[in-house]
Amino acid sequence: IISKSNDTIIELTNQLSNLDTLNNDLKNKVTTLTDKLKDIMKKFAEIKSKNSLLEKAEEKLEETLQLLQSKDSEIMSLKLKYENLETMSVDSRQISQELSDKYAELLRELGRLKT
Repeated sequence: IISKSNDTIIELTNQLSNLDTLNNDLKNKVTTLTDKLKDIMKKFAEIKSKNSLLEKAEEKLEETLQLLQSKDSEIMSLKLKYENLETMSVDSRQISQELSDKYAELLRELGRLKT
């Protein structure tokens, strides 16, 4: 009976040792998985931060694009006004020249009539 008890104690001791080893292995795996999870969470936070920065940059780019389109419209409007003024200036010079020619003609006619 004592021999059988000793064998049982040895067997139980071996099983306990195996369970301790298995428990330590599991603790190491949990620690490794916890570290990996921390790394994943850190990377996720970095990606989320970068994504937020990208979204802000895209919004700023959109605002800049809208401003540029607005300025382009203003420039086109001013260009059309300038072209109109230039056309009016050419027309004015033409009219002025015509009036000057008519005035000179009238002066010649007046001079001829006086003589």
